[in-house]
Amino acid sequence: MGLPAVTLLSVWLWHTRTKLSGGAIGLIIGGALGNTADRIRSRAVTDFLDLHVGQ
Repeated sequence: MGLPAVTLLSVWLWHTRTKLSGGAIGLIIGGALGNTADRIRSRAVTDFLDLHVGQ
């Protein structure tokens, strides 16, 4: 699911005209690639970490 989305987003990124849109699409592509790597490596994607310091 992730790689087809990255392909479509890459085409969109290629046609974007503003740096803001390009940066936003780039962040989305990075997230999709990270999720794909997590699914390959550990067969799951961690969505949320709840950390506490002290009591």
